[in-house]
Amino acid sequence: MIVCGILAGVLAQAPPVLAQNTAPSAHPLLALSHLGPHLHGAGLSQLSAHLGNQPPAELTTPLSDGNLNIIKGYAPEWEGRLARQLLALNLRHDILRVAMGSYKDQVMGLVKLQAGDKQRRSFDAKALQDDAVSALIAGFRLDPQIQSLDLWAVVPANGTRDYDHLPVFSVSATREEFYRAIDEPRTAPRVLARLGLVRLDPTYLRYAGADGVAGGLRPLPASVCDAETMLQQWSEHVRAAEARLAEADGARASILRGVTGPHGMAALTIDDGPHPLTTPLMLAVLRDYGVHATFFLVAEKAEEYPELVRRIVRDGHEIANHAYSNQRLHELTAAEILAELTACQEVIARLTGVPTTYFRPAGGRISEPALQALAASKHILVMWTNNADDWLKPAPEVIAANALGGLQAGSIILMHQGSMQSFKALPLILQGAAASGVQLCTVSEMLSAGGAEITPMSPDQALQHLHKLGYEHH
Repeated sequence: MIVCGILAGVLAQAPPVLAQNTAPSAHPLLALSHLGPHLHGAGLSQLSAHLGNQPPAELTTPLSDGNLNIIKGYAPEWEGRLARQLLALNLRHDILRVAMGSYKDQVMGLVKLQAGDKQRRSFDAKALQDDAVSALIAGFRLDPQIQSLDLWAVVPANGTRDYDHLPVFSVSATREEFYRAIDEPRTAPRVLARLGLVRLDPTYLRYAGADGVAGGLRPLPASVCDAETMLQQWSEHVRAAEARLAEADGARASILRGVTGPHGMAALTIDDGPHPLTTPLMLAVLRDYGVHATFFLVAEKAEEYPELVRRIVRDGHEIANHAYSNQRLHELTAAEILAELTACQEVIARLTGVPTTYFRPAGGRISEPALQALAASKHILVMWTNNADDWLKPAPEVIAANALGGLQAGSIILMHQGSMQSFKALPLILQGAAASGVQLCTVSEMLSAGGAEITPMSPDQALQHLHKLGYEHH
């Protein structure tokens, strides 16, 4: 079973104990998975350092030189106001970034901290909780227009990752949720426990005074983020996938195709994420227009920001499978691909209670092994007809033009969350679709209205079919 943890009790600080370090890359588990390269170096996979309570120096290396401009620049006036409030708090953790954005009269914000205490360069879970709640109080009290805040804390990531930090803590809250949570008693752990799913990485907790704490930890059943557990469990996932593939030999892959007709419906699909700031902003736009979309989520990101996943569901949207780690699946074996799909499905189901039905590979890259895994998993492959190409981050008007070109009943729009350009393009897409008489909806809504059909094919036939449609295959 895949297990992580969320903080739900008072954490006591443990005195640091020097750990004996050996080369993490020599750990025998690292050869067991294609995820291995992501789990060593300066990331959380300092497996040999688990012997003690002092975090490895790589995990507390300063990410800021103290002179870094912490304002992102999306909404400088708002960000400046919040930054000044936060700096006045003299938090024990370095503030790395303040970013804010607005939609109409709703303002959303994020605050990024470094997980290590800035003076002692050690982990202290209680101090991190206190800083998080203090920052949220300051943020929501800044202005009534601030409707949502995401706060996360990071450690340096290793060079194999696509970004320079790894989140070990995150909390997402709306104004309404937060003010309910700060009812007495207002201890930081109790406030956080009332805010839904708070992510606190179990490896971080090894060094943060988490042993023998009063109240213990309430398990968040949705994570393979602990490096050692991840590798052990991942090998089990792959072995189970091999058995499932053998049982499903000859199974047909299910492909969803949009159907042009009088129904006037097209699917809006949004890949990647969830992401702090941009996900709440996009949800605000969709809520305003009364449109539901299908979100193809990466389970690794879902684990990092679990409450955002539940917020997507609460707003009536559909969640689909974008694999566990967003790997380029054509580089993996069929068993590894099936393990990716299965792990993602388990994470989403445990966060939301709803299993995933639809699957889309990262970058749309498809292979015969991927189609074999798809058939064994019984997911339905959903590609697209209208690519917004927003991952390139062009102007919002360009993104909207890409998404709306040739839009008709049965179309499937592909866009992404994670960039402000995508967020700014979303209202233009919704307005353009409505003006053309096309109703945007989820994949399931389009399917139930007769705007799509599911075609079973052998993996070989499916690959040929997708090749003819112009999708990249390997």
